[in-house]
Amino acid sequence: GSFAGFDGRTLEVRSAGEDAWMGGRAPKDPFLDGVNDEDIYDVTGKHSNGSAMDAKDLPDLARAVVDPAARANYEAERARRDGLIRDASNVPRSFRCLLDAVKAARDGDRIVLLRGIHNTMGETCDVDKRILIRGEGRMDEVTVDARSNTPVLRITASCAVQNLFFDMTGFRETLYIEGGAHVRPMFEHVRVKCSGDDTLNIAGAVQPLFVDCYFQARKNGVRTLGTSRTEMIRCRMTQCNHSGLKVMDNSSVTMRQSFVTDNDEDGIVVMDEADVTLVETQVRDNRGPGVDVSGAGRVVCRDGSLIKGNIGGLWMWEEATAHCDGLKLNGGESHAMLVDGNARARVRRSVIEGIIQCTDELAMNGIEHGSNTRLAVHPATELPGEMGAFAFHPDVYTRKQ
Repeated sequence: GSFAGFDGRTLEVRSAGEDAWMGGRAPKDPFLDGVNDEDIYDVTGKHSNGSAMDAKDLPDLARAVVDPAARANYEAERARRDGLIRDASNVPRSFRCLLDAVKAARDGDRIVLLRGIHNTMGETCDVDKRILIRGEGRMDEVTVDARSNTPVLRITASCAVQNLFFDMTGFRETLYIEGGAHVRPMFEHVRVKCSGDDTLNIAGAVQPLFVDCYFQARKNGVRTLGTSRTEMIRCRMTQCNHSGLKVMDNSSVTMRQSFVTDNDEDGIVVMDEADVTLVETQVRDNRGPGVDVSGAGRVVCRDGSLIKGNIGGLWMWEEATAHCDGLKLNGGESHAMLVDGNARARVRRSVIEGIIQCTDELAMNGIEHGSNTRLAVHPATELPGEMGAFAFHPDVYTRKQ
């Protein structure tokens, strides 16, 4: 929650209030935003277009049109407030929309979203500067209500995002991070939801950090690609209609003290040549295997990590590998471990509750070790039928459903 490293200007963004869901900006404040023709009133109490003033209209602006003294008072008040709302280069410090604030920001600036509901007016906000974007107060006091088919934020710089709830209605991911290895954004106390796609896509060689974040999606909670390196601490991926975490290509994810729970398919999917490390992390109560590793994927489970209550525990295919040390593994309604093809596992100091099925005797050598504890289940479990998360739905665009 620190401002350390962001010692530039503080730019405030006002809440859009009831108009946020319509993609509108915050209500205009003439003292903060300046005066133009639509703010000018005549002495009859009407707008310049003839419509009557509302109670909220400022009467001193009406007098300022024709009364030099009132105009002088108005300008004096503007000057008094300028020190608070504008910097030395005449750049505003109060904005009606996050999109405008990010465009005006420069490296080192802090953008504070005031309590209430905000939006980006249906556009993607490109964050290509080293800035801090932070919600005022607690995480649930500032919401970015986005309704569009484009990501809310596209991040290509080492920024920081704190204390925000992104509520996305649309058919694209809520947040998209891409760039080289020098791009290392940090997210803290951030909640992300998406009604039609993933909440977060991470691509390129970026190295983001997430602390105390929550993800809930129509598809996958988090999807990583490319050669990205992601670290998550005390994060939660839950109630996603697909997987909680999908790790692809050559990307890697390290999860510490995190939870992947109650998703409609696999808890964690590792594919291609990707790898996942779980440290004191729980994967439980998903309606597919807890961890599914295929291709040349790799998973490391250690230091008291728990895989429990899923429909299948740790399942491995093709050339996949697993290294487990101090893992508590339970298969739930199906087998605790399934090691197929040329997959290999090395398991030490772990508790395995349920059936282990290996298609190759050599694969069993790495699992049968004196430091492990084997527990039987009654009745014996079976492989699931082709239903629910295990039903086959052909899709030419994705390798794994």
